[in-house]
Amino acid sequence: MKAKLKETFGKVLLIWAIFAAAISACYFFILMPQARKLDVLYSRLDKKIAKNLVIANADNERAESIMDKRVKEAEDLISEFLIRKEDVNGMIFKFNRLASEANVSNFSASYSPESSYRKVTGFKHIGQGTIRLNFTANFKEFMSMLSKLETYTPVVFVDRFDISEPKMGNEKNNINILLTFYTDKETKT
Repeated sequence: MKAKLKETFGKVLLIWAIFAAAISACYFFILMPQARKLDVLYSRLDKKIAKNLVIANADNERAESIMDKRVKEAEDLISEFLIRKEDVNGMIFKFNRLASEANVSNFSASYSPESSYRKVTGFKHIGQGTIRLNFTANFKEFMSMLSKLETYTPVVFVDRFDISEPKMGNEKNNINILLTFYTDKETKT
């Protein structure tokens, strides 16, 4: 029986050795090359992902640059039509300079923040302000002042102007102009 047990044990050992050799052969000839190919594919995939990230970041930077440029252009366009409330006093000083250049006399510019600002219907952050200009000028000086107001930036609109006849012995007319401008702040009602 010992011999039969040895013979059976030898057969089992031989079968195990054959299976171990077959599994080792499968691993070395089938699985290991596939694992290497998989590693190569992962390496290529990582390189492609890195390349795409670089391209995407470059595109994002370019898109961001384009958006910054468009925002700047929009801000420049808006600044042609809107004036900040805190810059209204500066605008009045500019009107004084324009009046001086146009050689008008008795120039005054006035506005009252409480009464001159109105809400613009349909806009939450845009208000309308008014400034009253009073001066004395002959026709040539008046046209010069009007021309300067037409080219003034930010844009101001002449809502109304009144010209009174000159007084006796004076060739200059009294002129009253009501200007409207738009401001970028919500106004009080």
